[in-house]
Amino acid sequence: MLVKLAVLFSGNGGNLENILEKLHKKTIGENTYEV
Repeated sequence: MLVKLAVLFSGNGGNLENILEKLHKKTIGENTYEV
């Protein structure tokens, strides 16, 4: 689902990679914070 949102949110492949990286970092950060 995050990937689909990133694809819709991004128009370029480079931006897609950046968004995916940010999403992963954000998700990892949230998961770590919850734990």
